[in-house]
Amino acid sequence: MNTNHTPGPWVFHEQGDANQFCLLTSDKNWVISFGQNGELSTEKQIANAKLIAAAPELLNALIDVLNVYGPRANNGTIGHVVITKAERAIKKATE
Repeated sequence: MNTNHTPGPWVFHEQGDANQFCLLTSDKNWVISFGQNGELSTEKQIANAKLIAAAPELLNALIDVLNVYGPRANNGTIGHVVITKAERAIKKATE
């Protein structure tokens, strides 16, 4: 599967500037930088950033799940519902 995003893993980093955060690749290249706003607590914004930092690994895990279990899921089963959710999430992340 081709994707256009920066390959992971990504790490969350507090830049040291007032309310400035960034996501970096494991070799310290910038993925994205952002500043905290006053609408959410600092803790919630940091938790959101950490979830975003996990995105490449989560995407790869979903792709692995589909490769292993996708062919086994039958229409109408709980497994099929879960596989469909995984497919939708992958599509959302890659289109």
